[in-house]
Amino acid sequence: MDREKIVAIVGANKEGLSLLPLLLKDKGTKVKLIVDDNKDAMAFKLKELGYKFADKYGITLSSELADLERLEDVDVIINASQDPALSTFLYKPQFSRVEILSPLSARLLWGYKKDTRFLKDKDVKDRYSGVLTSLSEIVDAVKLTLDKSDLLSLILRLALDTTGADRGSLMLIGDDGRLKVEVSEGMEEEIERKISIPIGEGIVGYVAKEGKPLIITGKVRDERFSKLMDRTDVKSAMSVPLKLNGRTIGVLNVSSNTSTHAFSREDLDFLNKLAAFDAEIIQRSREYEDMKYTSLKFERWKEIESILRSEDPLEERLKGVCESLSRFIPGLACSILLFDEYSKKLYIRASSIHGLANKVNSKIDIKHGINGWVAKEKKAAFLTDRDVIPQGYPRKFFIALPLIAESSFVGVIEAQLVSLTGLLPYQETFLKELTKPISETIRESLKDKKTYIHSTKLAVINEVGLEIVTTSEDEKLPLMIASSSAVILDAGGAVLRLKEGSGGFKVKAIHGLEEEDRGKVISIEQEVSKETLKTKRPVIRIIDTPDRADGGITSTLSYPIMREDFPVGVLTLFDKIGEDTFSPMPFMPEDVDILGRFIRYAEKALATAYLKEKVKDMEEERPVSPAAPVVKYGAEFFEKRVKEELNRSKRYGRRLLILSIYVPEHGDTDAFMNELKARVEKRIRGFDVVERVEEFKLSVLFPDSDEGALRIIEQLPEWVKEGVVLKYGYAVYPDDAVDFDVLMKKASTPL
Repeated sequence: MDREKIVAIVGANKEGLSLLPLLLKDKGTKVKLIVDDNKDAMAFKLKELGYKFADKYGITLSSELADLERLEDVDVIINASQDPALSTFLYKPQFSRVEILSPLSARLLWGYKKDTRFLKDKDVKDRYSGVLTSLSEIVDAVKLTLDKSDLLSLILRLALDTTGADRGSLMLIGDDGRLKVEVSEGMEEEIERKISIPIGEGIVGYVAKEGKPLIITGKVRDERFSKLMDRTDVKSAMSVPLKLNGRTIGVLNVSSNTSTHAFSREDLDFLNKLAAFDAEIIQRSREYEDMKYTSLKFERWKEIESILRSEDPLEERLKGVCESLSRFIPGLACSILLFDEYSKKLYIRASSIHGLANKVNSKIDIKHGINGWVAKEKKAAFLTDRDVIPQGYPRKFFIALPLIAESSFVGVIEAQLVSLTGLLPYQETFLKELTKPISETIRESLKDKKTYIHSTKLAVINEVGLEIVTTSEDEKLPLMIASSSAVILDAGGAVLRLKEGSGGFKVKAIHGLEEEDRGKVISIEQEVSKETLKTKRPVIRIIDTPDRADGGITSTLSYPIMREDFPVGVLTLFDKIGEDTFSPMPFMPEDVDILGRFIRYAEKALATAYLKEKVKDMEEERPVSPAAPVVKYGAEFFEKRVKEELNRSKRYGRRLLILSIYVPEHGDTDAFMNELKARVEKRIRGFDVVERVEEFKLSVLFPDSDEGALRIIEQLPEWVKEGVVLKYGYAVYPDDAVDFDVLMKKASTPL
């Protein structure tokens, strides 16, 4: 006599405990253990169902899964728990020989066994009729709460047991219109995964196309079916369509390798009816599955939508999405990589793996790897284990999905999973659907951040620019320019070269570079400086040097410093360090625009310092006659500044105004002119220019503006002595003239 089957139930809910009447009435079955994490609730439920466990049942109630591991000779574990983590526990190698059943599987199997026992001696027709009736009653009485793979395995098992077949498979038509094996018995797993049959090809394809059952016994002449029957281990076979509302959704196949067991028409009729019944069960399971997964996805979608809409920094939101997905799909490791359009690299910006996004070298060139392929092709990539993995052991899965917003590629979301079940269809669909809101969030966030940074830097440029233009310490000006530009552009270092009298360009200031690194950095700086001076244009260069220890750099930005359309210097910045990263980032086109605005102030400051030096030299060289002291007027200096600013205004499309103030001759003219000049200087900007160009004439230069002149003209009457009448003239570039001589002439004409 065969020994009793030892059964354990995990999950003391009504679905699991309601199996006890079937299990306890079967003399060949012994229930030894019921496990639930809430032992008191389990006892209450059992009492509610009418079970008072006495010693005669010998059933242990436990709240510890460890008791399940200690249970000897267990044959069947019925998993009624709703905890997804329990699946991993039950697929430990020590349970590889244990049959894991859902409550529905157990109900069908034990119900089938009970209700067909009395039919053993009946003829085949009556026995088949009884099986179908029994199955119909059982399935109608329970909820279809198991997953599809479990359900299909059960259907195939019932078909094999009832017909006496040796092997079989259940195939469903996929989205690509091909038949693929969902479950099988007696087929190698590697072969099962590779099978994909077009509709109309072979026995299975024929049955799917025609929608009619087929039975084959012995030698077959038809070439379409001969391949199967050429196998010496197949003596008889049946294939029947699974139909739903007149549409074929799959095929159920069984075969026998025993020559004495040839399938009959009664077998085919039964299998055909069973297939129709199976199709209905599959449909009901799909409806339940869709409802359950829709609910799960909806709840997760709300959570992720809330994360994406929060006011947190982008990296924090993306990290929250990764962590939410890892909870949604147990065992999933998720990362999001953002694409840098200029460097053509992917940078890890968020991950459910702690610390991964903070690694210095967490960047990927799109020329390499799977993520690089996804970035180039804008297509998803799916990878699974190719090796045959024994039942009960986990498999590895990898998926990478492109993130695209408004036709622009912005990044990749990648997920890795080590799992017994793999990535379920609804989970895969959810990941694909999620790429759109993630992509849009990334694009909008980067756009907003870029706008904010740009406006902030412009404000800093205006403040720092005024400081360097108005400084009286000309000897400190080069270092101020180098250090200020590095701070504004978040650069790790800066080098400023200026033209000398001999015509060469000499390093005048270095900021932020270690002494031991300067030699190698200056070598690169010389190359980009030559290119910048030659082209008279800004130059960005990407230098992919992974070893930072030797002073290597990742990128440079060089900008020419001009005077009257000729380069008089070059400013080179090294290694942009973003506020949210510790690794060097490449300079971007928007950095060129920001640095260009700062360079305008630097050009004004350097031009002013240069002209001051020239005037000083001229004054030192001018001969002085003791009989006739020379009155020093700034006409030459003023005209040079006008030419300087006029060229700059033409280059950058800026306005410029020249104001002339005429004073009539009277008593102490020099004292009056000096007082008037001092009053004007107090009311103009630091980089505006006021000079006494003639004995009775003051000239004022307003670069980039014409508003200051109006304020001075309005206040002139308040500054003069009673009876003194001032005259003035002015000219605006480009409104009044674009030529230097014409502009100066108009400005010198009193109104």
